[in-house]
Amino acid sequence: MLLGMEMMACQDLAVPATVLRHVVHIESGANPYAIGVVGGRLPRQPRSLDEAVATARMLEVKGQNFSVGIAQINRFNLKKYGLDTHEKAFDLCANLSVAARILADCYASASGNWGKAFSCYYSGNFVRGIQHGYVRKVYDSISRGLDVVDGGGEAIPLRPDAPPPPAATSAPVADVQAD
Repeated sequence: MLLGMEMMACQDLAVPATVLRHVVHIESGANPYAIGVVGGRLPRQPRSLDEAVATARMLEVKGQNFSVGIAQINRFNLKKYGLDTHEKAFDLCANLSVAARILADCYASASGNWGKAFSCYYSGNFVRGIQHGYVRKVYDSISRGLDVVDGGGEAIPLRPDAPPPPAATSAPVADVQAD
């Protein structure tokens, strides 16, 4: 399933899914249980909701700054946007809805400039996302027209200049009799 298909199940996203899917690709590789620790790293990403929730709770108790879910919502935005439990924060549509609201707010604050909006989504300001290469990554994903798939993989693009494969020829199949 292409990343974006699951977004169709999520109602009333505040930005186009065609834009949001590239942010999701950069943020988490489409992993709904992803956790990004600011200034740190987990030895591996959670593989289930239970593991993701337990890890987020542990990080919170330790006072870590981290982001969660498919669109990597920062922990300091969770309650502000109605994600009042870790389970809600990892819910696909809830996470995408909040991401879209944050990105839409950033876009409005940036007077309709997507580059500044992407930087704002990444860092809360119009500069750091540009300086750290985040904005370039999103634009690269968009410009390549990636068909982003679940799990963060990228489809190998079809070369439009490649000759078509030879037409299949049918040959009679020898009769095979069972013993």
